[in-house]
Amino acid sequence: MEHVRKRIRNAVVAMVTGLPSTADRVHTSRMTIVQPDELPCLIVYSAHEQNSPGSLDGLQSRTLQLIVDAYARARLDLEDELDGICAEVESVVVLSSPISGLVKWIRLSETSIQLGGEGDSAMGMARMRFTVNYYTEEGFPEAAV
Repeated sequence: MEHVRKRIRNAVVAMVTGLPSTADRVHTSRMTIVQPDELPCLIVYSAHEQNSPGSLDGLQSRTLQLIVDAYARARLDLEDELDGICAEVESVVVLSSPISGLVKWIRLSETSIQLGGEGDSAMGMARMRFTVNYYTEEGFPEAAV
């Protein structure tokens, strides 16, 4: 079986695939090298997870930091374009919670916007950090409860 964390990530990828702004340009690895001709696009990945010790009933609370990076070509309306992509992503991810019975809640906790590159390769990126809470039985990370 797959870790619940991977199943959550895959569920979010499925939710954001087909959005009006990014269509099917969704990647699942932070190691993806984004090319200017693939913009706008999204990259979805897990950044950090904090686990609480198992309780007396054997349940372990997990808090996952899930990242959705939105990339767009740098131009005069870059911030507007990134804001539009963020609105699409946030709407489907937060309103689709709980994700397939896997999570207790999911919230957008932070968005940061950056600009990088030069000339034709210049692009902007909006990093949306979602905090996801889910439970597993201690020692069984493949099954959400």
